[in-house]
Amino acid sequence: MFICSNLEELDASCTRISQPPSSIVQLKKLKSLSFSGQCVEDGVFFMFPQVNEGLHSLEILNLSFCNLIDGGLSEDIGCLSSLKELHLNGNIFVYLPESIAQLGDLQTLYLSNCKRLPQLPKFSKKLHTISANWSNDLICNSLFQNISSASNSLSLRALMSWGINIPGWFHHQGTSTSVSVNLPKNWYVRENFLGFAICYSGKLVDMTAH
Repeated sequence: MFICSNLEELDASCTRISQPPSSIVQLKKLKSLSFSGQCVEDGVFFMFPQVNEGLHSLEILNLSFCNLIDGGLSEDIGCLSSLKELHLNGNIFVYLPESIAQLGDLQTLYLSNCKRLPQLPKFSKKLHTISANWSNDLICNSLFQNISSASNSLSLRALMSWGINIPGWFHHQGTSTSVSVNLPKNWYVRENFLGFAICYSGKLVDMTAH
């Protein structure tokens, strides 16, 4: 049982903890929680406890590189009503709980180096930044599918790590001067679409944008 009822930050990064105690949800004032980089043994997987509508004040949850598999993240993760940042980089899950879409205040989602993840989860309405493996065509496709199904206007930043290859969905056509992006069917929702913003770093010669 935790006795630090006023604790606001708990950093247990790079420890050997594979399953935090369920009593952690009783830390009602906790704002930041990190178990990133767990030094777990081979065959040992990290299990985050059931939230059970606790941790109402939690704003940042960092479970990056925790050896999380399917089921390692509790299905009721959507109960974290104040969560703004969710760090899940470098884990080995294939699917994420659908309740992530219920994280109404979630603004930033980190999913880089999740090499087994075939698609993104549904977005919360306030999500504005995603870091993921954009060299994966399936991830890129689900990004646009999520945008097309968003009920409200969505301003989204897709973060790409330096040095990563240009993904297949962003294809330079031979030696021509044009670049095309194949968008999935029905991606465009007129009432929600505000436009594209593209940032390019390099040398431009006689560039015309349409």
